[in-house]
Amino acid sequence: MKRSCFVLVMLLAGTILPGYSHAVEVEALVDRTEISRHDVVYLTVKIIGGDGAVNLSAIKDFKVISSGSSSSVSIINGEMTRESNNNYALTPLKQGTLTIPELIVEVDGEVHQTRAISVQVSETPNQAGKTEDVFITTHVSSETPFLGQPFTYTVKIFHALRIVNANFQAPEFKGFDAKKLENDRSYASMTGSRQYNVIELTYILIPLKAGGIIIEPPVLRCDVVQRNSGRGRGSIFDDPFFSQGRLEPVTLSGDSVSISARVLPPYEGSLPFSGLVGVFALEASTDKPEARVGDSITLSVTLSGSGNLMDAGEPEIKIPESFKVYKDSPEEKIDLNEKGYSGKKSFRTALVPVKAGEFPLPPIKICYFDVAREAYGTLETKPLALKISPSKEKEEIQPIGPGRDLPKPGFEKKAVEFIGRDILPLKEDSDAFSRQKFLSIPGFIFLMLAPVTGFIAVRIYRKYRNKPMDDRAWMAKRAVLGLKAAEKPGMAEEQFLGALYTALVSAVLSQAGTKGESLTGPEMREILASCGHSKDLGDAAADLLNRIESARFGGMKLQESGKKQLFLDVKGMIRRFLK
Repeated sequence: MKRSCFVLVMLLAGTILPGYSHAVEVEALVDRTEISRHDVVYLTVKIIGGDGAVNLSAIKDFKVISSGSSSSVSIINGEMTRESNNNYALTPLKQGTLTIPELIVEVDGEVHQTRAISVQVSETPNQAGKTEDVFITTHVSSETPFLGQPFTYTVKIFHALRIVNANFQAPEFKGFDAKKLENDRSYASMTGSRQYNVIELTYILIPLKAGGIIIEPPVLRCDVVQRNSGRGRGSIFDDPFFSQGRLEPVTLSGDSVSISARVLPPYEGSLPFSGLVGVFALEASTDKPEARVGDSITLSVTLSGSGNLMDAGEPEIKIPESFKVYKDSPEEKIDLNEKGYSGKKSFRTALVPVKAGEFPLPPIKICYFDVAREAYGTLETKPLALKISPSKEKEEIQPIGPGRDLPKPGFEKKAVEFIGRDILPLKEDSDAFSRQKFLSIPGFIFLMLAPVTGFIAVRIYRKYRNKPMDDRAWMAKRAVLGLKAAEKPGMAEEQFLGALYTALVSAVLSQAGTKGESLTGPEMREILASCGHSKDLGDAAADLLNRIESARFGGMKLQESGKKQLFLDVKGMIRRFLK
């Protein structure tokens, strides 16, 4: 009876419980095959029978944006099938017949392939008025900039209806150094016979390589608030305050822009090229034209204009040998605006004369490339002159030689004369003398050897006390001192991170027995590996260094709990090295 029940249960389980379908299928689908230049086509890569990784590197005609993924499980005829969908938004980079090539999909170590899909991209939308409520334009101030020349890239978002849930994705700007202006502009504009609200975003780009570079189109995803068609125009219920209306999801893109970055023409001048590209002016001045020997004079050289000012190096200044020269750190005030980078950069030098006289300062020259004239130019300051007077504290020194009389001393020789008697009277009789006790021979020897013995002892003590540490011990001590410095309460964050950096780097260098000030992550791994430490320890130390540098230079303020945890991690790492 029990055996019959068991068999019955197993039969029911085989009937009710589904099996798993192991056949894997992949398929690529698009929502449409004909779009306009500013539309977006949605691609779905469907994987039936498992999960997998989709390789999209073969897509060259579209900009690809991930739109998320979803998965589901279905049971058909007792078999369980898993299906996953990977969704992407594709923005066309050009017109014509574009191809989504065969895509490689890897599922559980097996390689599968989708079919290729052709998409026809035209200039105008297929449905008139489909995108007239919202559209995007792009514009650049120069399509043929020179290498190193800043130019502007402007995106304008026009919307006649209110938009919500906006998600704007700027191009990646591959091949450019890109900076976005902080303040976006908003204003109203008439386009045709319709008024639009405009959002303007501006980027400053500097080409980093010569040749043709494509700026991919920007993409905007948003919901457009449509008026309810069942109500009369101007109804109070169409006001956003009372009703959100009907939301229509929209994905739009602007035009891609082709940039042809030009190399600078060959330079044949004798003055070294500074690397500056733009429009500049150069001035030089001193805080005073006259001074005395030993006084300080400040020479200021100021470079102003628009262009890559931040790349300006200190110009060559020819200072006479009669001056001591003390250079100060450059000061720059550079703004980012619609014209690019503009402002000024100042170089100050303290001059201390050591000799009196008149000294000319020759003109200071800088060679740059003038983008307005598209030719090399030379900036030159006016010549300066310094008049140096002798110091007030200068002593007159009379030379001595033949024919010159020696100076007379400031005193005269006097004869010996009797002034007075001593305070204590002299003893003139023999009773004043008495026999003293002689010192014993051992005592005499002890007194004679005591200074020599003391001298030798002091020399030995000083020798061992001043014995220099080897590099290993020195860096280990430096690591401990850096850790103690970071532990002090109330320390500024910059000093705290600097102390942790010094402690960690010194501890690692102590393993190699060498001195140093800084290390990179790969260098840290290499040192620890050469000293016999495990790869995991090297990776942990390099990751810890990266955390310190990210907090130190990343601009994000550490919370108190984060500082405490970072200190404990560094302390634990150093203990592993110095145990």
